[in-house]
Amino acid sequence: MRPSLVIVGAGPRGTGILERIAANASAYAGLELDIHLVDPFPPGGGRVWRQAQSPLLWMNSQSQDVTMFTDDTVELDGPVLPGPAL
Repeated sequence: MRPSLVIVGAGPRGTGILERIAANASAYAGLELDIHLVDPFPPGGGRVWRQAQSPLLWMNSQSQDVTMFTDDTVELDGPVLPGPAL
């Protein structure tokens, strides 16, 4: 049986954890891991970025102001793998 990891919550933190696991996957070549991402809200905006909520709330930021990808400004031990830009 392969080991499994369950990440509860597919918001910025959960998705960031998944990104870091993927970024470091080459360090674990040959090992298999089942990852389950669980979130009670539908795909898309989820709970935080609902279109129906007030635009005055912080998480309804402009897309250019929110990122979940690493770049040269991030201090971390793992590899920096920049993602797509908006």
